[in-house]
Amino acid sequence: MEAQIISGVDNSLVYVHVAYVIALVYFVFRNGEKKGAKQIVEVLVEEKVVSRADINRFLNKNKKK
Repeated sequence: MEAQIISGVDNSLVYVHVAYVIALVYFVFRNGEKKGAKQIVEVLVEEKVVSRADINRFLNKNKKK
């Protein structure tokens, strides 16, 4: 007989839930990372730290590489 991770619960159910939580955390983190990057650029433009032209020059310069 195979040992159970949690008594009374099938191991495959535990594995599915662990995989689900890992995937959920990964996708939520990536989504937050993208939104955070957009927000920081918006704040920098609003506070006149950088201009949109500066950002466009930076992006165009890095696309060529």
